[in-house]
Amino acid sequence: MNDYRCACPSFGGKALFGRTCTEPTTILLYTAPDEGEVAYHVMDSRADNTDRYLVGHSLRPVAVAYDTTTKTVYWSDVHERAIHQSKLDGTEHKIFLGYNHSIGVVDGLVVDARGGRLYYSNMGFVEVESTTYSWHKIESVSLTDPNTDRRTIVETAERPRGLYIANNKLYYTDWGTHASVVHVSLDGNNETVIQTGLDNPNGVYVNGDKVYVVDSHYKTR
Repeated sequence: MNDYRCACPSFGGKALFGRTCTEPTTILLYTAPDEGEVAYHVMDSRADNTDRYLVGHSLRPVAVAYDTTTKTVYWSDVHERAIHQSKLDGTEHKIFLGYNHSIGVVDGLVVDARGGRLYYSNMGFVEVESTTYSWHKIESVSLTDPNTDRRTIVETAERPRGLYIANNKLYYTDWGTHASVVHVSLDGNNETVIQTGLDNPNGVYVNGDKVYVVDSHYKTR
C-alpha cells in the first residue's frame, strides 16, 4: 500500500482541514527575509499546521501586517525601499508605496482596519548637491488613497521600529540612544513614554492593560 499525504497548493489562500482545502480564519503571518518570502501558518488544531502557505515574494521582506476586512497583506521590503500589498491568496500583488514616495527602511507596519489606514515606520536619507537629508518618523496612509492621503504621525522618534494599535492608541518601540516604548493617539498627539531602560526594543504587543516588548539584546544583559 502506497503512502500518501493530502496537501493544498502553497498559493491560493486555502489550508488543509482534514481532506478539504478551506480558507483559514486564524493564521500566523511572517516574513523570511533571506528567502524573500512572505507566508503564513494556520493556527487551528483542526488543520494540518505543518504546512506553510506562500503569499508573495520580494527581495528582502521584513515587516508584515494584515487587513482582516479586505484579506489584504502588506509587507515592507528594506532592499527595494517599498511597501507591497497582495491578497492572502497571492493575487493582486503590487507596490503600495515605493521609493518615489520617499519610502526608506520600514521596520514596522500595522493596519488600522476601523480607520482604514496603514501605519508604518520610515527611516532614510537622500543626498542633494552634496547635502544629506535624513528622516526618521512614523507615518500613516489611507488604504484606499495612498497617493494623496498621507500623514506624518510621529517625528520625535530617533529609530522607530515595532508598531501596534490597541485602545485607540499607537504603540511603538524606539531603539535609538534612549531606547523606549511610547504610545500616542492615532493622530500623533498625547505622546507618553511608558517604558525606558531597554537596549534594543523591536516588537511590541498589547493585551488588555499589559504591554509586551521584544528586546533582542535582553539575553546579553
